[in-house]
Amino acid sequence: MNVAFPERLTLLWLLVPVLALLVYGLGRKRRLLARLADERLLLQLAGPPGWRFEVVARVLVFVAISLLLFAFSGPRWCSGERLVKRESFDAAFVLDVSNSMRAQDVRPDRLTRAKRELVEVSRRVGRGRRSLVVFAGSAALQCPLTADQAVFETMLDIASPELVELQGTDLGGALRLAGKTLDSGKGRSSLQVIVMASDGEDHVGAGAAVAAELAVRGTNVFVIGVGGQNPVRVPVRSTVGEEPEPLLDAQGRVVMSRLEGDVLSHIASAGGGDFFLSTEDQQAARALAERLMSFDADTRWVREPLCRVELMPFFVLPALLLLFAAELMTRRRRIS
Repeated sequence: MNVAFPERLTLLWLLVPVLALLVYGLGRKRRLLARLADERLLLQLAGPPGWRFEVVARVLVFVAISLLLFAFSGPRWCSGERLVKRESFDAAFVLDVSNSMRAQDVRPDRLTRAKRELVEVSRRVGRGRRSLVVFAGSAALQCPLTADQAVFETMLDIASPELVELQGTDLGGALRLAGKTLDSGKGRSSLQVIVMASDGEDHVGAGAAVAAELAVRGTNVFVIGVGGQNPVRVPVRSTVGEEPEPLLDAQGRVVMSRLEGDVLSHIASAGGGDFFLSTEDQQAARALAERLMSFDADTRWVREPLCRVELMPFFVLPALLLLFAAELMTRRRRIS
């Protein structure tokens, strides 16, 4: 047995806080009952507390959640193997989520426009694996390398400035993390590229230097510039249908922002890639995807399961039965 989406197994870490909440809830219930009345009085009014039922019910809930999380990874039974030829192509998508990306000089705002461009590039390229790095003053891995387009798009959709605690813009740090993400992927690809979407503000100024280092290692950097040439106000938050509240700096001045095309073009040039502009009248995704598809990725033979039997129902059904049993035990205790 194996799983179709091994990257989703990381969700099993959620079992740690789930277990903590279940144990905490049981302990809190016992403390509240102890405060409510004397133990003898509760015994006369409500009968034995039946902690065994409580413990068993919570164990059943924990096991059910475990089964559901594992089912989400796509367990399957495989029989036999076959050799298939696949292209070796990995792409790290890098998204600027700094406050300036809320500016609305492109509709509906720079961040939404950048997301649409990255989704379109990923869909058009189609092949290989992709990862997602989000950044502002610091960078964070939002999605590890995966061949699952749906997972990638989900993680891209929820990306926002709130995900990065340190604001500002560090293009070099984001590119460095994207490069590490590509190198750490199991089975290093022969063709690696980085696609960055940003408005070009760089408070550190190391973007071009890091891009040049990546190019030496064989990782090309392509950049999508999002925004307009004229300075515009940066809103505190994205709003629709009303005048947005402007963001103020430490001196109380309105923060203005514009596309720093020269900075982004320099990064793309240093990284051995190209710079593409995304404006109101110009989409970058199609031209960039065609450029990426022009690369000749090496092919490799990999072993793939010959027969597959999806086992998800065999995990979901027992999980639902366990949840139903836990609810019955809880209701039985209430009635008695």
